[in-house]
Amino acid sequence: MTHYNFSYVHKQSCQELQQASNVNRLVKKKLEVRKYSNAIINALGEAHALITEEDACHQTQMVEDERKKCVFLGYFVTCWGHILTDGFKKTWFFETEYCQQLISEGVEFVYVTTNGRDILPANLEMLHLAGIDTTFFHRVLKNTRYDEVIVPDDCFWGGIENTCYTIEYSHQLEKLRNSIYRDFNSNIEKVYFTRTQLHDKREQGEKDVEEVFRKLGYTVCSPEKMSVKEQLSMVSHCKYFAATEGSIAHISVFCQPETAVTIIRKADYINGYQLAINQVANLNVIYLDAHESWNVSAEWPWGGPFYLCVNELLEKYVGHRIPHIPHYLKPSWWWYMNKNRKVIHHISHFIRKR
Repeated sequence: MTHYNFSYVHKQSCQELQQASNVNRLVKKKLEVRKYSNAIINALGEAHALITEEDACHQTQMVEDERKKCVFLGYFVTCWGHILTDGFKKTWFFETEYCQQLISEGVEFVYVTTNGRDILPANLEMLHLAGIDTTFFHRVLKNTRYDEVIVPDDCFWGGIENTCYTIEYSHQLEKLRNSIYRDFNSNIEKVYFTRTQLHDKREQGEKDVEEVFRKLGYTVCSPEKMSVKEQLSMVSHCKYFAATEGSIAHISVFCQPETAVTIIRKADYINGYQLAINQVANLNVIYLDAHESWNVSAEWPWGGPFYLCVNELLEKYVGHRIPHIPHYLKPSWWWYMNKNRKVIHHISHFIRKR
């Protein structure tokens, strides 16, 4: 049973987050395998890469190759955290007899990726740990028409706000979690995964938040500098885990049930991916708004830009005052705010009127 604590969330978004967390994202659905004749795989189509015969008459894609038959594994996001969600959408199919039959027949297993880039080595390693042989996977590099395309249903789907999953997704991750816990070991009790070493220009201020968690006894780690096995071993054995909300926090799906997980929100929006993960892993989750992100995109809030900082909610979380320079006195804050000149204009106008 997943438990939540929203004591450290901005009041204006607390109710919305609480309502989203009450949604049961486990859907009772019988997964099926669908077949399409004379269908096209669009190499750069990403989430809409499959063009069926019915759709093809409305499409203008130039077909550069012709093949007989394939199993379409969908769209792999070339981002580490997404292998734990989108990357396992169709892998339940490998446990079926029908899939093993297709493999023995030499049928192609194909996929597309973000902008046609190579799938990340870490993503492949995760699939290998799940017992999936990827040597016969083929990335579609040019638009290809197939006589028959076999498509397993997704066991994890939805947008960032309306994410859902089936029991097949939960079983895959539970099996892998137990295997990792048994085969790898770690004695680190408190783990904080940071993004500071990525030097992402969309994000400001995490270093200050990271330092607070370091003083709370957390071991701060940059996951991109660790092997997959090291990451999973550390997360599956810790008692406390913390990370900023987003793909870096998705690895908490490998925490043991009832692990205390702190999700540091970078802006006031709902991330359904994480809410689904919380439910799959049965975590004890604290949401913490250690941010003053006033400038995020209205259409794509998960894309930033973000401004993390020490604020009253973080002080409430640790239980004492934290010596710090207020965010509004920092040059980085004014640089962040200046990225939205309309906000600066409104503030200036308000000051002049007083």
